[in-house]
Amino acid sequence: MKNLYIKIHNTIKKVIRQFAHSVSRMGINFVRKPGRSKANILFLSGLDDSSTRYRCVNQAEQLRREGFSCDISKVQSVDLNSVLEQYFIFVLHRVIYDPTIGQFIEAARAKGKTIVYDVDDLIFDLEIAHSFASFKHKTEKEKSDFVGFLFQNRQTLLAADAVTVSTQSLRSEAQKVHGRVYASFNVAGQELLDISRSAMNGKKRGKSEEVVIGYLCGTPAHYINFMECSNALLWALTSYPNVKFRLIGHLNLGGKFDAYKERVEMLPFQPWQHLPEMLTEIDINLAPLEKGNRFTDCKSGIKYIEAGLVGVPTIASRRTDYVRVIEDGKNGLLVDNEAEWHEALRQLIEFPEYRRQMGANARMDVWKNHTTQSHSKVLGKIMEDILK
Repeated sequence: MKNLYIKIHNTIKKVIRQFAHSVSRMGINFVRKPGRSKANILFLSGLDDSSTRYRCVNQAEQLRREGFSCDISKVQSVDLNSVLEQYFIFVLHRVIYDPTIGQFIEAARAKGKTIVYDVDDLIFDLEIAHSFASFKHKTEKEKSDFVGFLFQNRQTLLAADAVTVSTQSLRSEAQKVHGRVYASFNVAGQELLDISRSAMNGKKRGKSEEVVIGYLCGTPAHYINFMECSNALLWALTSYPNVKFRLIGHLNLGGKFDAYKERVEMLPFQPWQHLPEMLTEIDINLAPLEKGNRFTDCKSGIKYIEAGLVGVPTIASRRTDYVRVIEDGKNGLLVDNEAEWHEALRQLIEFPEYRRQMGANARMDVWKNHTTQSHSKVLGKIMEDILK
């Protein structure tokens, strides 16, 4: 009798294995639950900067809250063959397509794994190259290399089972070339929250009559964005002797601001961990983005989030994601032309109580609605839907 039970048991195990194998060949994934984990996810990033922090570290933080098991690595640092058996989902963040990546995607798909392409910029549209002011000044080789970069990102996107993006505008762009695109918005991670809280506790502001306007610039390419507000900023420096301007990061102001050099402070690019404390020392945060450009319309509202964490109000260009996060006149100001930049600056300079209340509203909104904790369930549902 015992041998009969063993024989039946082994037969059942064999049937289950055969069924699971046939389902896997059809592209359907079983979700393994090692311990309490819903699925093993590996984030592979093609970058090592703030983009990776928001799109890999912060998303992994959200998914762990929802019971997923997540690891993160630079794609160049991983033996791709060795990780195929360890994970069920591979999130390729801004990973460009090449023969090695192509082989990895094919091997993963053959094993019934899921490939997600994650991106936070419009870098998969070949026509977007001409929207950059600097493109026409590049050499022919530089132009060719850049178009090739866009093409390689597009190939990874097309090869993926699903796509996650940072804004609704970017989702609309990605849907032109892929059928499964999800918007997973950028939010503040726990480490940034902790640093921001500490910065607020040790907050030191300048003299009350001073109004410090700040602009944090990540790359020199943002000069074209800064032009959206530069004339209004010059007007503010001319009209209000108590106004100062603080630039942090990569930007050449040229000679336009030389007349105000005693009230213009230029600081080098800073590690992101230093930014909350530096933001507490400004009164108005600027978030300009070029108008009429599909690339800049796909940008996320990170500048609002980072300033809002420490109670600093933001004046932002009226682009899609800033419209999503800012209620105009309450937790920030939205502008779309030079006259509106003038008026927004005037209001926040001349009415300090209005400015402080707007900063307080922004802080309440960001801590409540734009953190990994507040968004984890949304991203968890997205990943569960992708797994279907």
